[in-house]
Amino acid sequence: MGKARKKVVLKSNLQNWEEVNETLRAIAEKQSYVEAMVNKYNEAEARRRKALDDKINPIKKEIADMELDLSLFCEEHKDEFGKKKSKELSNGIVGFRLGMPKLKTLKGFTWKAVLELIKRSVFKDDYIRTKEEVAKDKIIQDALTKQLDQEVLDTMGVQVVQEETFYYEPRIATENMEKAS
Repeated sequence: MGKARKKVVLKSNLQNWEEVNETLRAIAEKQSYVEAMVNKYNEAEARRRKALDDKINPIKKEIADMELDLSLFCEEHKDEFGKKKSKELSNGIVGFRLGMPKLKTLKGFTWKAVLELIKRSVFKDDYIRTKEEVAKDKIIQDALTKQLDQEVLDTMGVQVVQEETFYYEPRIATENMEKAS
């Protein structure tokens, strides 16, 4: 037979509200310091990113211009591809890919208008989708306003739960942020 497990009970090291208040102050100082260091790092990273962008953006523009030239040339000489969709050259391949089929409305039509047309046609059962899902927000609202009681909720197989969680809000110490700068 195995040993019985003991439940570990955590207990606070704090003895009184003064120690709680002091802990909040210490947390605020440490958070301020961390935030200041992160800000300092982010500023340096932004400067490095800008320096890199200044170097590579002109090259990216040149590449985009060359890609446009390739595309225009290939479009103008599409008949030279024969039955193939691509042409292999010594330095690479150029070609055309057929994209995935997608549905677009005709000029002057909106998706709302298309829906109404299909609703009035023989295709309504085939091409109109109805999504079924539990209206959780309405059940919660009705339970909170006592329009539904737990007995009724039980028949639906649900319960409304609200969990209480601990929080704290330290006052941020701004002088520590300045020290880290």
